[in-house]
Amino acid sequence: MQRRPLIHMHALVIDHRVRLKEKDVIVRLLCEDGCLRSAVAKGALRPGGRFASRTELGCEADFLLSEGTSLDTIQEAQLRNANVHIREDPDTFALACAACELTRYLSSHDARDAYVFAICTAFLAAIKSAKSRNSALAFMCAYTLKLMAHAGYMPILASCASCSDEQVAYFSVLDGGALCASCARGQDMLKPYDTATRTLTQQLLNARFADIAHMTPEGEPAYAAASLMCLWAQTYLDVRLHAFEFLLH
Repeated sequence: MQRRPLIHMHALVIDHRVRLKEKDVIVRLLCEDGCLRSAVAKGALRPGGRFASRTELGCEADFLLSEGTSLDTIQEAQLRNANVHIREDPDTFALACAACELTRYLSSHDARDAYVFAICTAFLAAIKSAKSRNSALAFMCAYTLKLMAHAGYMPILASCASCSDEQVAYFSVLDGGALCASCARGQDMLKPYDTATRTLTQQLLNARFADIAHMTPEGEPAYAAASLMCLWAQTYLDVRLHAFEFLLH
């Protein structure tokens, strides 16, 4: 019987919810090169199991995988960064879940993109500074904007997507972003887009995560901006982002 090839990789656990048998779990790994792999962590659900603490959501580790046809098998895992802070607070964990869910839909097995790994690890490290709900929404809005823009789904925020007028009043997912009152007439799926929300979304798009940690966004603009980005991502990825929706409620 031919032995399965072994693969060494540095990866981040972005999903660990799929149960396999009684004590095993299927985890999704975002590799350092941006590829997404699914692997079985045997015994990860067993108390004291050797993979139990190394395959939690947000754990960054060096993995030795036995390559399979559709599923790999984790043979060894050396923890590099546990990101313990995301599991110490329910709100921070909800924020991490929303970001990892979005990342999973923007990654694939055969698409190499090191930026995705870099921004995801940077985000998980930075959200320890999210001390309020408004801050958490600002972080998630910024992450969604940056990741969607990198994937080619960049909304027009500063001016009307149809006529370039800077006096905008609505946001239309179907029309590519902000709309002025004239161009919005007769359009579907319009959302209010006031000056405060517009200013915040533009700031978040260009801000570093370290800068967002020092921002104190107001509640209404933060919620409105995050809601718009959730709708934007769900529409263009054609998925339901359950964790993001949970974060908004």
